[in-house]
Amino acid sequence: MVLQKKAFFRIKSVDIGKVFSVSNGKTFISFPVSELMVGFRFGQFVLTKKLGSAIHVKKTRKAQQKKSTK
Repeated sequence: MVLQKKAFFRIKSVDIGKVFSVSNGKTFISFPVSELMVGFRFGQFVLTKKLGSAIHVKKTRKAQQKKSTK
């Protein structure tokens, strides 16, 4: 049985094995709680920023000109 619950407090021992949904600012991310997560806040297990090297790449003038002509 999967139980979804929205919560913004610390994870307690009674929450082990349950599935929680936490917002990252755009969507809700669901994850099951394990024993190692007890004592932490729910938001620590949800990423809010994009990862990767492609988010910091600057566009060159040639690429911008090609895009504007299309």
